[in-house]
Amino acid sequence: LEAPEVAPAVSLLECARKADGAAAVIVVSPDLARPSSLPPLILRGGAEAAGPGSYPLDHEATLVGASSAAAAFKLAYEATGVTPSEVDYFGIYDCFPICFLRGLEAAGIAPLGEGGRWIEDRYRALVKATERGSRLPPAEFPVNTHGGLLSFGAPWEVPALFSVVEACHQLAATASEGGRQIPNCRRALVYGNGGVFTASAVAIVERA
Repeated sequence: LEAPEVAPAVSLLECARKADGAAAVIVVSPDLARPSSLPPLILRGGAEAAGPGSYPLDHEATLVGASSAAAAFKLAYEATGVTPSEVDYFGIYDCFPICFLRGLEAAGIAPLGEGGRWIEDRYRALVKATERGSRLPPAEFPVNTHGGLLSFGAPWEVPALFSVVEACHQLAATASEGGRQIPNCRRALVYGNGGVFTASAVAIVERA
């Protein structure tokens, strides 16, 4: 709470720091995937969308519904026939608080304009669990179980691929380290954006 303010309502510690990093994903045909000891995962589908190249420099503007994220999520859900309630894990791009909140809302996790309240509710549940000497079950906060950009930093556009890797771990039930495994995780969604809400992409992956 005492971190320096870098913009209205945004502190230094809420911004993903610059970092080096890399991630790799191997995509193969079902025939090549079968010999693996891990359960086969399939790309159910996805979508991408673009929005304005820039926005007015008015910090009072909320940008509610103004980003390309809403369009990308809508197209991805329509293309796959999947609804938000049918997704077990969400990888949401979270370089800054506004990006995370708008991503939660566009994904259908929280109602439009209520992303902050949704986070506050989960935070209160976390505090209560901590006071009991326990942890908040991953299924009650199935978002960015790997820590997101505030944990990894922001090595250019790699963080979106970090979410893909975490989605694969969740679906393969190999995310037990740190107690972050979501029980019976069958379907995952990953979202990334570029620019100032300029471009968005959504992918939905599931167990075969």
